[in-house]
Amino acid sequence: MIRQYAVFSNAYPRVHWFFVAMLVLVHVISSYFILESNELIFAWGVCLPALPIIFFATVSSYKKKYLHR
Repeated sequence: MIRQYAVFSNAYPRVHWFFVAMLVLVHVISSYFILESNELIFAWGVCLPALPIIFFATVSSYKKKYLHR
C-alpha cells in the first residue's frame, strides 16, 4: 500500500497536496473548536489526522529511497 500511494503521489502531486491540506485543515479547525468551546469531543479531530500523517511520512521516505523523478 505504501508503494502504491508513493507511485500515486508521484503521478498526481496536486491530489496528494489536497489530501495533506485537508488533514491540516481538520487539525486546525478542531484545535480552534477545542479552544473556543472547551469540549473534548473535538479532540478526535486533532488525534485522527495523526495516523494518515504518519502514513504520508512513511510514503515520503519510500519515495526518497526508491522513486526518482
